Amino acid sequence: MSDISFVIGKPVGEEYPSIVKSNVESKGISIDDAWVDYCHEILGRFIDTSGENLLNRTLSLALGKNVISPKTFLTYRMLTVNGQARSSPVLMLLSGFCNEQETGREVQITKEATEYLSAYLGESLKAESIEVVVATPLINEPIFHNADEWRANLFNQNSHDCSSAFKNAINNGNEFPVVFLIDVRDEIGAILAKSLNGGKDINDFNTFIGTASFDTFKKIISILEKRTGFDLKAIKPISIGDYRSLTAVIAADGISYFDAQI
Repeated sequence: MSDISFVIGKPVGEEYPSIVKSNVESKGISIDDAWVDYCHEILGRFIDTSGENLLNRTLSLALGKNVISPKTFLTYRMLTVNGQARSSPVLMLLSGFCNEQETGREVQITKEATEYLSAYLGESLKAESIEVVVATPLINEPIFHNADEWRANLFNQNSHDCSSAFKNAINNGNEFPVVFLIDVRDEIGAILAKSLNGGKDINDFNTFIGTASFDTFKKIISILEKRTGFDLKAIKPISIGDYRSLTAVIAADGISYFDAQI
């Protein structure tokens, strides 16, 4: 089974709930960001494992058997619409973790089940659309033998969004931007993401994509060099000409560099 993402569209008729409009004013954030926060709060209850797991129940109804839902995480997708960056909330089901409760055998999430779940999410969130994105099937699910492989996979999953972030930064006048793709489940990653996010916590996301100037990038690297236990192998002098679009992936207590092909 491949990863499945449910990309949540705007509310029907762009009639945003009152709490979304209130958060725009009280928190000084965009309507998109407020909508992402709102959807993540609702979806967080949906996937909560501390009580009745609504995701388990919904998939069990769709598949006709009692199942334990796959591993999930909440993230967002950045798109450029008419020259404007727009963010959409995303619920991702990770591959290989949907098991039958009685036998423990893996259960394939069928197309019909994704359509059922998509309809349920759309109705619950009053969303105009739910886009279902299925990752390209692999002959064998990847096995990560080291942190470098994990960072490479994280980049492959988010390369489109990293490229979009780079283009947006260029369009906004940042002549030499660096894209940061950060796993905020890492302690150092959470600290860096908060700094790049204007001091705001990244509570609802497992990954953060942001941009900074090349000078800021060099300052961050100098800080990482002083961190005990951080994987320093990839930290090396980098010039602006080394990459067309530099993406620094910080995860698994280390850093890897990639050139997003734009």
